[in-house]
Amino acid sequence: MENSKRPRSAGRILRAVGVAAVSTWTGLVLAGLLIFYLAAASLISPKSQGLLTGSGGLYAAWPLKTLLALAVLNVICATIVRVRLSLANLGLWCAHLGVVVLAVGAWWY
Repeated sequence: MENSKRPRSAGRILRAVGVAAVSTWTGLVLAGLLIFYLAAASLISPKSQGLLTGSGGLYAAWPLKTLLALAVLNVICATIVRVRLSLANLGLWCAHLGVVVLAVGAWWY
């Protein structure tokens, strides 16, 4: 009886992750966190620019990379699941692809 509950709870967890992955609210929360992180990092005085750039700087730190990766995954999942590929939606697909390309370029840089 105990084992029969495990797959159900695992299924619920996977379903919740899937719903969150394609949710607009998840994307908005991630965008807000990105804006907050970058705004907080920009409050550092110009004299302390070494804290922002370089391999150990705030712009290369793992929280920013993680937020960016989650936001890109959200955009990709939401676009694939929620938007039908058609001529009428081609502009939306191109805009989302542009966001993904910009994010990958920022991460690569």
